Amino acid sequence: MNNVSFKVVLNMPNLPNGEAVQIAGLGLFLNGDTRVISEQEEMTWRNYHGQLGDDNVFVPGPTLVQASKTMPGVTVTRVSAEPTEPPTLEAQAPAPAEEVAEASLADEVSAGAVTDTEGSGE
Repeated sequence: MNNVSFKVVLNMPNLPNGEAVQIAGLGLFLNGDTRVISEQEEMTWRNYHGQLGDDNVFVPGPTLVQASKTMPGVTVTRVSAEPTEPPTLEAQAPAPAEEVAEASLADEVSAGAVTDTEGSGE
C-alpha cells in the first residue's frame, strides 16, 4: 500500500462545534474537527455509495474528494499522513446537569452577576 490518506474537515456553521455528525458510509465526525482517514476507509465509502451497473457489474461511487465538492460543510484533501482515530460517543457526552449548574453559578459569581443576598452589607 502506498500510504495515501485523506484529510476530512467538517465545518457546518449551522451546528455547534463538537456536535456529532454521521457521514453515511464513513462514520461519526464532530463538527469543527479534522480527521485523517486511510485509503481503505475511503474505498469503503466508495463501495457504500456504489451501485450495480450494466451487466450487473458493481461500480464504486465517486471518490471522497469528488463527492465532497457537493457536500456542504465537508472538505476532503488527499494527504500522506497517518489516519487518526474516529471520535467516540462517550468522548462527547454532556456533563451531568448538576456539574453544569455549579459551573454556571461559579461563572456568574466570578463575573459579578450574583451578589450577596443575605444582607451582610458587603
